[in-house]
Amino acid sequence: MRYLMGRYEVSTRRACAVVKTTRSSTSYVCRKDPLTALRQRMRELASTRVRFGYRRLCVLLQREGWAVGKERFYRVYTEEGLALRRKRPWRHTTYSEPAASVACPWAVPATRGASASQHRS
Repeated sequence: MRYLMGRYEVSTRRACAVVKTTRSSTSYVCRKDPLTALRQRMRELASTRVRFGYRRLCVLLQREGWAVGKERFYRVYTEEGLALRRKRPWRHTTYSEPAASVACPWAVPATRGASASQHRS
């Protein structure tokens, strides 16, 4: 809005009409508490207790006397960029058999070929 009003020297009403917003939205002032003390304490706890998730950190803060709910705590926790380290998924590793060389034909595993299922007499 301010850019349009300054650049093209138009009124607030005309600038809002161009952008198709209400004039009351241009004078909006956020009155939400920034929760700076809570954010600072959360960062301190998260840095000392790295393996704790947001639930355990929330319980620790509530024990200290902070009156904060779990939804609000999670919102601030994610806004601060705090999160547990993502673990890589555990995968089964398949056993890779060494390739049989031409010089050692007996090194071929018994599980391959039709001869493995037949009995010798």
